[in-house]
Amino acid sequence: MGLSQRLWEAVLQLFHNFYIHILAVIAVRLLHKSRYTSYHLSSIYEWCNSQWWSLHSSLWSSDIAVHFIGTYFLTWGCYLVYNLPFVYCDLTGKPGWLLKYKTQDDKVIPMNPKDFVKVLKITLRNIFIVGPFFNLCAYPIFMRSGALNKQNLPSFEKAVFDIVVSNFCFETFFYYSHRLMHHPRLYKRFHKLHHEWTQPSSVESVYCCPTEMVVSNLIPLVIGPILMGSHITVFWVTMVNTLLMTTIQHCGYHLPFFESPEGHDYHHKYFNRVYGIWGILDSLHGTGIKGTLNGKRHYRLFSTTPVCVTYPKKVK
Repeated sequence: MGLSQRLWEAVLQLFHNFYIHILAVIAVRLLHKSRYTSYHLSSIYEWCNSQWWSLHSSLWSSDIAVHFIGTYFLTWGCYLVYNLPFVYCDLTGKPGWLLKYKTQDDKVIPMNPKDFVKVLKITLRNIFIVGPFFNLCAYPIFMRSGALNKQNLPSFEKAVFDIVVSNFCFETFFYYSHRLMHHPRLYKRFHKLHHEWTQPSSVESVYCCPTEMVVSNLIPLVIGPILMGSHITVFWVTMVNTLLMTTIQHCGYHLPFFESPEGHDYHHKYFNRVYGIWGILDSLHGTGIKGTLNGKRHYRLFSTTPVCVTYPKKVK
């Protein structure tokens, strides 16, 4: 595939991932032109701002308390909520209807309890120890960027712009750090642990060594908000969205209306493609899965018919 074609596919992936943000900003701009809707939008903003001030006050009006405690509980809460349904299905095989959406037909359900405990120990270490420690270390950098000193909520347009930039920064730094982890000199030492499972489960999304957790997961997450001097709530939105994405990418189920996990599922099965999350840099560098069975299945499902039925695996 030529460079011009890869560039075009990367642009299409960029638009595919961020068009909803563009439409949202246009919609708000149009609504602001109406005196009636502008008044109500302002009222909603004022209410959200008052709730933010209440939260800030409940955390002793301390930037470090907001940064550390708020981020900590939000991370743990979202990880718990996102993973519980998939963990329940992986351990019990229920509900049965969910199993038809498996990305890999030979995925073993229910999961071996010993394997689950092994994964959970390392995952909890990363969430309860590595993540909070990194968060404390990153606090001075956030302060220097001004991210925690802006106590009023940003405008909707500013928030959306920061989220888009943050997502793009995450994709960029995650792609290259992840691809670097696959270098023969680094893979065995740092990344092999994460690839123990060729049939991933959602709980394994942060199953990795501390070095990889910091270099490939945490640093790419904070670079965008720090560069943009984003409000802490914008960082939280970015983090919540990223946690959801990585959970879906590892869950092992291609569910209706959710993002497709086929790309990252292919990566866990074969290791040599799909190093990013959004697909932009994979398209640019030719490391996508176009032309494969997973590539055909890699789209957002808007029906209850599983993709494995639409695109069945060929029997040799």
